[in-house]
Amino acid sequence: MILLYRYVLKSYYKYVTATLFLCLFLFILFDFIHKTTSFFSRYNPSGGLIFRYYVYQVPFQLMQALPIAALFSGVVTMVLLSKGNEITAMRAIGMNPRQIAMPFMLGGASLFLFTICWSEYVLPFSAKRMHYIRHVKIEGESEWALENHSLWVRDGNRIIGFSQYNQTTHELEGVKILTVDPDFHLESAVHGDSAVYDHVEKRWAFHQSRQLHFSPLGTIDGVVSQESRKEILPIEPEKLRMEWRMPDEMALRELSDAIAEGKQYGTNVLGYEVAWHVKLAFPFAAWIVSLLGIPFGYRSERRTETLKGILLAFATGISYWFILSWFRALAVNGDVAPVIAAWAGNIILASIVSWQLLNLEKTK
Repeated sequence: MILLYRYVLKSYYKYVTATLFLCLFLFILFDFIHKTTSFFSRYNPSGGLIFRYYVYQVPFQLMQALPIAALFSGVVTMVLLSKGNEITAMRAIGMNPRQIAMPFMLGGASLFLFTICWSEYVLPFSAKRMHYIRHVKIEGESEWALENHSLWVRDGNRIIGFSQYNQTTHELEGVKILTVDPDFHLESAVHGDSAVYDHVEKRWAFHQSRQLHFSPLGTIDGVVSQESRKEILPIEPEKLRMEWRMPDEMALRELSDAIAEGKQYGTNVLGYEVAWHVKLAFPFAAWIVSLLGIPFGYRSERRTETLKGILLAFATGISYWFILSWFRALAVNGDVAPVIAAWAGNIILASIVSWQLLNLEKTK
């Protein structure tokens, strides 16, 4: 039995690999042709930059193509086994539909685990590099989001702001820290000419700061000048870099941080919440669609409608992306809960596959 499963899995992985290479080739070919007529001709990047740009795009395109590869491989492998009368041989030795489906379950499970690891540890880094090459190296934009812009953030009873971030010296300039009471009356204010981040202590070191204390009536009670001062601020240098990545290109931990910070500062985080749930649900798609071809291959030895079965299997699998896109749009608009939007497609496909396998058990 183990040798038989290894034989089926080998065929399954062979078609998965071939489909992935085909999808990547077609994407790079069509995208390169499109960009040659407009994007590359406008910025005239070097061949090395173009090569690196597409290399760092591969992880995202690979993850998107995995469910398609799993669907195609499951259907083709099952149909070829049936055409070679190997399904008949399996049934002759007493294998039921669930046992015949086991190699595809194992193959889909391996793709499921691969997708999770890939999207968490490879994709976020490659997407960051790809956007950096495009926006900074090719288009010539600044990588610092706040190079010439001020920012205000709230941290408990403190309101922190600065006039700009100097990307050359990596300093905050014109820093202000306002402390307020529960009634939002000003208690104190710290003004600093500049502040440098201390990576060891995780604090900002101020140079030439003044602290003003205010009375309950709002008048200045006293002023304290300091040559140096250190403060813990909810600002990190790395987070001041421009973030070009889409939520789908971030890791779960990065999405969780973005959601927490957004809620803290009162910004809309619905898009990040939807992406967080989708990143959890999407890897299951490769697992489920791997089983879609089993009913059609299992029956094709008794029916002559193989082509019809293959087309129906592909139509059922491709409908997953339409369902996911539709529910996702509803979730982003706030019409559907993010968890429902992320898992609706998986639940529908899993129900179809389970129903088909149960029917095979009854008709065997």
